[in-house]
Amino acid sequence: MPIPIIDSSYVEGFKNAHYDQYMALAEIIDNSIQANAKNIHVVGIHEKILTDSGRELDRLYSLLVYDDGDGMDKKQLAEAITYGSEVEYDSQSLGKFGMGLKTASLAHCDKLIIFSKKKGKSKHYGSGIDTLQVSKKNRWITLDYSHSECNAILKEYQPAFNKMNTIVMWDILKLIDREYAAKTNDRHKYNYQESLKEKLRIHLELVFHRFIEGYNVSNRKKLKINLHLYRPSLANSSEA
Repeated sequence: MPIPIIDSSYVEGFKNAHYDQYMALAEIIDNSIQANAKNIHVVGIHEKILTDSGRELDRLYSLLVYDDGDGMDKKQLAEAITYGSEVEYDSQSLGKFGMGLKTASLAHCDKLIIFSKKKGKSKHYGSGIDTLQVSKKNRWITLDYSHSECNAILKEYQPAFNKMNTIVMWDILKLIDREYAAKTNDRHKYNYQESLKEKLRIHLELVFHRFIEGYNVSNRKKLKINLHLYRPSLANSSEA
């Protein structure tokens, strides 16, 4: 789905957007809340990467946010990923424009994919943006994923992903992965992960305190926000 009027110069605009990772994730979680989600999960994905010298590196390469909200059909999904699309939001919402999710996400990753299905349906469809492809071809291109392609991607992760209605994937993380990779040993990496989780928890509680389960506020949505770190190789284990 090429859109020639938008070229690779917009990629730098996304990269220079003033969203830290906590603000960016709050933007995505706000979308989940507006979609009536009761359970929202934020998952960091570890990947083992081999260098040219054969050395194995442990990287924090992807991040996913998935929820059990209303979900989207193929038309809504296409609108969500289209540059500059405007979406109607609740008056209490943090986000106001369709650019919010894309700007927030692409400030932190090179590839954004959204998988979604309407609640009660069984088939996910996907749509994404690969900024490396946009830069290479000098035009705005969205990537469409069929149901079978979505299954092939999602099966690499937790089985629970297929039970959720919308999954937002940040692939090829930049700042987070660079900071994680700079840690010199497993203890430092672990401490960095725990620091990310704690800072995110504090930020989300500050922003969404009126929604999060445990806060006794009448006539408000209640939801759980869970933070995980996950290795695809342990997909069938009890971890995650």
